[in-house]
Amino acid sequence: ITATTTHGAYTEQTSDTKKKPSGYCVVHAGDGLTYCTNNQFIDACQKVGWKGGTLSEFEMNMMLWKKLAANCVINPLTAIHGVKNGQLLSLDSTDRTTTYILEELSSIATLEMESFVQAEEDARVQAHFQRLIREELSVEFLKQFVKKVMTDTSDNISSMLQDVNAKRTTEVRFLNGYVAHLGKEKYSIDCGYNEDMCNKVEDLKK
Repeated sequence: ITATTTHGAYTEQTSDTKKKPSGYCVVHAGDGLTYCTNNQFIDACQKVGWKGGTLSEFEMNMMLWKKLAANCVINPLTAIHGVKNGQLLSLDSTDRTTTYILEELSSIATLEMESFVQAEEDARVQAHFQRLIREELSVEFLKQFVKKVMTDTSDNISSMLQDVNAKRTTEVRFLNGYVAHLGKEKYSIDCGYNEDMCNKVEDLKK
């Protein structure tokens, strides 16, 4: 079973220790979509008002690349600039940097998904998959997906910004670092902008 969500949430301190003995509470800062390969899980989500749906294995892998695209843009940029997700939309540099990050990610994601669908024996189904890969993992499509996540979770404080503020190790090497590593080691593709995001976020701890 695989699942993913674009809901936004963060923790903050609270003075109401009677209701929250830990001294912290979780703030739901943005409605997103929840997807899973299991129908029962999605049924349970929909009963509590969460939007989303059940995805096939192919659809889930496509969604995970889109989610990675959002994380590779939103997490490091909010950490570097010290802003909430939605505030990225008003920064002059966001569109340009987003394009650079996604150009690299799109190339890697397309190669990975094209390899994934090679096992499909039905030529018509495989051709359909290939068309979806070219469309939905294109830079422009991914940019629109990322912007929607920024808008839907505009008040959210990204996990990476929370980690930077708390002086914790971030997950940047598992996001942008993963793209850079996969590009270099598997496809001999230089993903310099994603590597640069790793270095800039890690420099924030120095």
